[in-house]
Amino acid sequence: MPLEFTNKLVFEDVDVLGETIRTWDLEIHQLEGGSFRGLIAQVARDGWIAGRAEFSQATGQNGLSPAGMRTVVIAGTQACTLFWRNHRIGGNEMMIFPSNRELDAVGYKDFRVLTLSFRQEELAAQFRGLGVALPDDILDQAEVLQIDPSDMLPFRRRLQLITNIPGWLENKEVSLPNPLKLLAQSLAGALGVKMPNNIRKRDLALVQAVEVLRSDHLGQIPIHTLSRRFGVSRRTLDTVFKKEIGLTPGAYRKNIRLNNVHRLLHRADPHVDCVKDIARSIGFEHLGQFAKDYRAFFGMLPSEALRFDIDS
Repeated sequence: MPLEFTNKLVFEDVDVLGETIRTWDLEIHQLEGGSFRGLIAQVARDGWIAGRAEFSQATGQNGLSPAGMRTVVIAGTQACTLFWRNHRIGGNEMMIFPSNRELDAVGYKDFRVLTLSFRQEELAAQFRGLGVALPDDILDQAEVLQIDPSDMLPFRRRLQLITNIPGWLENKEVSLPNPLKLLAQSLAGALGVKMPNNIRKRDLALVQAVEVLRSDHLGQIPIHTLSRRFGVSRRTLDTVFKKEIGLTPGAYRKNIRLNNVHRLLHRADPHVDCVKDIARSIGFEHLGQFAKDYRAFFGMLPSEALRFDIDS
């Protein structure tokens, strides 16, 4: 059976956290006194598992990464650092777990990492798609690779996008973009393999456009301005969105905004709030069309969502 699951958990007990991370065999120790808060988000599809970990306190982490897979880890933010197998890892460095899958790391206060575990044959397929042969020992050449910032940014943003689980769970029509292509590009760049400039430019445009559209809560930014802003044609932007996300840029933004309304309706008080005001707060002015789109997307009317008790 294909491996496919989504897992998001918030913890206030470091011991419980280590016991409930799926596919990893971990022991996590809190290294500083004080209250602890941790978040683990995981998304698995056949061939890869993307993860995000955030811990409020310094921790020691020991154990094994997912069996039958190779694993890479990067800092969750440019400023985040951690200590792993005698290496201090910075924002543009990639940890490549050895074939024995061993993890022995120290994460500092406000620790943030992004992980990607994958079957090696899936990575090889991505290299072939780029016209590059995957050396048999590419993942054993170094434990830490320095990644060009122009490759690290799209890769980091892709993992952040995938592990932003609430949006993906509620937006059933959006397919998850495969992160292995950007991993292949990052590895190729670190090992001195020249990648066509148009590939890098297109993928960077996707990352930047997604960031803009996710923050365009009122739907006011014209799509055609994005292609000009990021140096690609409108057709190229449409093509890369459809290939990587399964939607046009306009449809992607609309679905994200519908998700935003969905959350607001669930959290609103039906005795005080009304659908019209909530919809207009997200920029939906044509309420008849909004109700039709909302029902087609979520299978219920906005008024039904407003009455729904999210904790029931």
